[in-house]
Amino acid sequence: MEDPRGFLSRYQSGAIFDEVQRAPELFSYLQEILDESPEPGRFILTGSNNFCCNKIFPRHSPAGLHS
Repeated sequence: MEDPRGFLSRYQSGAIFDEVQRAPELFSYLQEILDESPEPGRFILTGSNNFCCNKIFPRHSPAGLHS
């Protein structure tokens, strides 16, 4: 994505983003937006469990993790 900040500026009131693991460059900009104006539920992020588990818990099997 060439302009993550510009992309997110279209969704200031919130959005649902699916498959966020395909656009990791959005995370730092989302954090900035939420730091300035924290509002629970404003952004809903969904994606692959394998991405989350592999990045956060690389030594653990996804089958052993529960959300």
